[in-house]
Amino acid sequence: MGAISNNNDNLQGCDFTYDNFEDMQILAAKNNISDPKKWERKVCLIGYCMLIKRSVLDQLGGLDEKYSPGYIEDNDLSLRIINLGYDLMLCHDAFIHHYLGTAFRKDQEKFNQLILKNRAYFEQKWKFKVFAFDKTKCFSTFMTSNAQKILDYHCEIGASSLHIQYLFPTAKVVGIEKDPEKTKIACKYVPVFSSLEEVKDQTFDTIFIGDALETEDKPLWFLHDLRKFLTEDGQIIGEIKNLSSIDNLKLLINETWYYTNFQKQNYFTKKDLIQMFESLGFKKTAIYSYKKELTKEEKELLEKMNKPDLEADVYYYAFCFKK
Repeated sequence: MGAISNNNDNLQGCDFTYDNFEDMQILAAKNNISDPKKWERKVCLIGYCMLIKRSVLDQLGGLDEKYSPGYIEDNDLSLRIINLGYDLMLCHDAFIHHYLGTAFRKDQEKFNQLILKNRAYFEQKWKFKVFAFDKTKCFSTFMTSNAQKILDYHCEIGASSLHIQYLFPTAKVVGIEKDPEKTKIACKYVPVFSSLEEVKDQTFDTIFIGDALETEDKPLWFLHDLRKFLTEDGQIIGEIKNLSSIDNLKLLINETWYYTNFQKQNYFTKKDLIQMFESLGFKKTAIYSYKKELTKEEKELLEKMNKPDLEADVYYYAFCFKK
């Protein structure tokens, strides 16, 4: 079991803020009232505070010391516990303040080397990258409050499927994941199929695609194919980076786009996104913008470009389109 904290890594953050110890104690006391409805199954718990049965630790033989002195050892431990048949539960009704790993970060160069070493070891051991834990679709799952039959496209190791189950406890969730190593974890929580062809006889009122539009070879055809898996008023919900963000504009101006964006990826503006969906007969329900505060220099750059409708302060969009 794990607790929430003032840090939102792994979606373990609290929904309140405080400026001093006294306020923290008052807010924590209001939050820390036992409620099973606030217990969420996870594929990983942050290791700053975990409650684990001694018998489980004995079976595991403790932490894998190859991660020493630390970092990613809690991801590894979480998967090993899951493979023993146990559930990991995040208790949103238990708050504990976290000082955010200050011991690790005193020497930033050594910390960076440690990260690279442990990421490589984790991938060698589990056959997938540790970034799979971050694929929760958390930027877009809030875009609907009504979903009963859900397709979680690219469910990875199941982090998104579990988060969706927590948000929609009565819904039936089905996952799509082509990586067999990731499927070994995800299938412990939801039915997982390797392709859309395997669910061709099913329809869903909601399809969560996360950032799939950024990685699909033919995003328009991808959406075209998804459409037939939707119920009459079904919806597709996802998230994308904004091509027109100020950070991307500066990369293009400085001619460093490829160096920074060396991975194959599709980029869209808000206008691109709307046109793509509407060309397939979808109707826009909502688009939510994640914004950053622009610096004085960035504002001056945009003024020179004379593009007031560019939405360069938006770095990410969450979207919902209905059939």
